[in-house]
Amino acid sequence: MKRHPNEELPQAFQELNLAKVEFRLIVNRHQEDWLPPLQDALQKSLKKPLKTILKIWGLSTTKVIVMNDKLAPEYKLITSE
Repeated sequence: MKRHPNEELPQAFQELNLAKVEFRLIVNRHQEDWLPPLQDALQKSLKKPLKTILKIWGLSTTKVIVMNDKLAPEYKLITSE
C-alpha cells in the first residue's frame, strides 16, 4: 500500500501491485472434491484472524485460491509431469 517506507522487504516485493496479486495454495495430491471445503475454511480464517493483515495490504479474501497439483498446470504455476 506504500503507506510506510519499508527497507526490510526486497525491492521486487515493494514494487508489486497488490491490487493485481493473487495467492494460490497448491496442495499436492489433494483430491479435487476436497478442495472446496479447504477453500471455504481458508476463506473463513482470512475473514476473522487474518482480516487485519489483509486490510493492511489491501488484499481481498477472493485473491486466495486453493488448488491441487492437477489444476495448477492450467494456470502455469507448475509443470505437469
